[in-house]
Amino acid sequence: MEDLTADNIPLIQEFAKDNGEVVVKEFVKEPSKFAKEFIKASRQIYKLISQNPQISAMQMSESMGLSHRQVQKYLRRLQELGKIAHVGGRKMGEWKIIDEEYEGFFDRI
Repeated sequence: MEDLTADNIPLIQEFAKDNGEVVVKEFVKEPSKFAKEFIKASRQIYKLISQNPQISAMQMSESMGLSHRQVQKYLRRLQELGKIAHVGGRKMGEWKIIDEEYEGFFDRI
């Protein structure tokens, strides 16, 4: 079955049997446009972090030409995926790139 979320994003439902019970699994099928924008933004974020690990989300948004809220969404998503981590407090903390593919990528160029 396929329904739409409030944002008109397809919501996919799977029905599976688990020990005789029917279990409904739901997941959101994200549009490919978001995926492309996310990949582009994540590369920019990696570059900014590699240049200045103490950079703030506000400084990133100014540098990337995106809203502060959008950058925060990208940062949260990267953290949820285990690609980056923020170590320390809000004022004196710094970003760490955990993603093996991109760690040190810009240093090698």
